[in-house]
Amino acid sequence: MKLDTRVTLVGLLLVALGIAGCTRARLPAQFKGPEIPVAAAAELEAVEPSVSAESNAVQGTAQVSLVPASATINIGETVAVEIRISNVSNLFGADVRLTFDPDVLEVVDANSLVPGVQIAPGNFPDISGGRGFVAENSVNNGNIGYAVTLLSPATPVSGAGTLATITFRGKNPGTSNISFTSVLLSDPNANQIPAASSGGSITVGVAVPSPTSTPVPAPTATPGPTPTPGPNQCVYVVKPGDTLYSIARRFGTTVSAIAQANNITDVNQIYVGQKLVIPGCVPTTPPPPTTNCFVYVVKPGDTLFSLALRFNTTVSDIALRNHIVNPNLIFVGQKLTI
Repeated sequence: MKLDTRVTLVGLLLVALGIAGCTRARLPAQFKGPEIPVAAAAELEAVEPSVSAESNAVQGTAQVSLVPASATINIGETVAVEIRISNVSNLFGADVRLTFDPDVLEVVDANSLVPGVQIAPGNFPDISGGRGFVAENSVNNGNIGYAVTLLSPATPVSGAGTLATITFRGKNPGTSNISFTSVLLSDPNANQIPAASSGGSITVGVAVPSPTSTPVPAPTATPGPTPTPGPNQCVYVVKPGDTLYSIARRFGTTVSAIAQANNITDVNQIYVGQKLVIPGCVPTTPPPPTTNCFVYVVKPGDTLFSLALRFNTTVSDIALRNHIVNPNLIFVGQKLTI
């Protein structure tokens, strides 16, 4: 997808970010200050503080980097690389795109219960407990796309933390650069947050096999047994687009109540076809229909909240079905599937 298209669809709802460079101001060659004696100049030079590379960064510019920036592994070995955000204020959403050499590296799938290859979400911003959701998480032919946003009334975050973690596995000998092709950060009003990015590299070598070593298969997640519903409980089968937050809103309960009833440790990971026990509902009452959809054109004064009330649905359902990253921002003339 072209950048300007993503800025239109995602930037209005999440971010539209331009990376600011910084230049060092120089005095004109014609300017000459007063002559300083050699001895005095030496003293000034002795007490002048050293300037680090970080001091050249623009004050207030967020930094998006890879940790570690470089690594060396052998074929078959893995290394976890964090996407770190630092020096940021009022962060509400993030969208990053990276590239790597698929002939040298491959990404280890972080969630085997979901189709496709995904990276592992971080905790900055923390979207657990229904505070937000992952809008995109994909790995395809050397390209990584990851977008996440908080949901109102969640509080934006400041400081530093891990946006996501990528686990690379050595595939063939060589060196692969890991480069950011796009970094988009936004505040709660979808205003731009200036950010600078720095990529990294991973070198893959050939290890001498040990005759006694036995490869240990990577652990895979397996769905647990379906809980047995008790009094005032019913079973709901997860459908495409469902989240624990949307299911909780639909049945008038909470994310934590559903997670506790089903022994779910990560509230951001459920899969299509999974059977969930819903506490506090009558088993004979069917969930509201979700298959009757129509297209609505946004009019002046509309909000997702008012549309959800008008059409007996939820803000989260409309946002997920229409790939809306920031539910607080819709525009007149926008076509929404309800």
